[in-house]
Amino acid sequence: MRELLILFGVLIGWVLGYVFRLYMPKKRKEEELAFQRELSEAKDTIRRLETQLSQYQHLQEQLNACEAQLQQKTEELEDYNAKFTSAETRIETLQQHITSLEQKIQAATGTPAAEIPSETGIEIPMAKTSPEVEEESSLIIQPLISPIEAPTAIEEEIPQVVEPETPPEEAVEEEIPREIEPVISPIEAPPAVEEEIPQVVEPETPPEEAPPVTATEIEPEVEAETPTEKVMPVAETELQPEAVRLTPEKIDNLRKIEGIGPKVEQLLNEAGILTFEQLARTEVERLRAILEGAGGIFKAMDPASWPEQAGLAARGDWEALKTLQDQLDGGRYKS
Repeated sequence: MRELLILFGVLIGWVLGYVFRLYMPKKRKEEELAFQRELSEAKDTIRRLETQLSQYQHLQEQLNACEAQLQQKTEELEDYNAKFTSAETRIETLQQHITSLEQKIQAATGTPAAEIPSETGIEIPMAKTSPEVEEESSLIIQPLISPIEAPTAIEEEIPQVVEPETPPEEAVEEEIPREIEPVISPIEAPPAVEEEIPQVVEPETPPEEAPPVTATEIEPEVEAETPTEKVMPVAETELQPEAVRLTPEKIDNLRKIEGIGPKVEQLLNEAGILTFEQLARTEVERLRAILEGAGGIFKAMDPASWPEQAGLAARGDWEALKTLQDQLDGGRYKS
């Protein structure tokens, strides 16, 4: 009986141990996953805090720079205030010197200083006088003190300034015709202008093509324009009649054709091929003859695909032209 109990206890212990061994790994995995989640969250929090810290440091640097600028501006403002205060003090000192000088002028001439004209035309305000102020202002305003020592000279100079300002009426009447005469003199030759107009027009009018025109119907300027329009086409038809007849209204850019460069385009234009339509109608043999006539590297070119490309370009089928050019090799058909 005891042996059965022992076996039963051993069996129960083995079952409990097996269950415990199965349960513990799951619990450990769950704990590890939870720990990893917490660790990742902590890392994210640390990165966010580091970003905020860097932003805070940047803002702190900006704040320090602003404080330095504010301090500099404050010092500049204090300097300006000091300069302004010193300027006000200097202005007050100069005002006192000027007023003392004005009182001396009044005492020397016996008239108010406002009635005495000055060379600058500036009225000097009144102020008190004293021997000390006179000695200080003698160095600053010495040119104005000189007339005080000789009041008679000031009285003599006043009429000299007034006399040129009020000229007599006779002088004004005499100067008026002198100013009018040069203005009227250039207007006295209108017939000379009328005689010059037919002299310019007569040599330009051709005797054969100009129709008879009376002087009352058309002005001379119109006669000068009409012959110029008729003479230019006559000169072109006499020198190059075929070029004028074959020149189209629109010249196409032949360099859009693969294989045609600036030099080849110039050769084709000189041969009278100026548009895509003309190039499409041109035979390949003629194109080869043009290239062989130019010599050099032009002989090695193959213009076999040029008329086909020009035909697509003349019709405006640019997509088909691009497809064809993708199949070409430097403007040549691939073998």
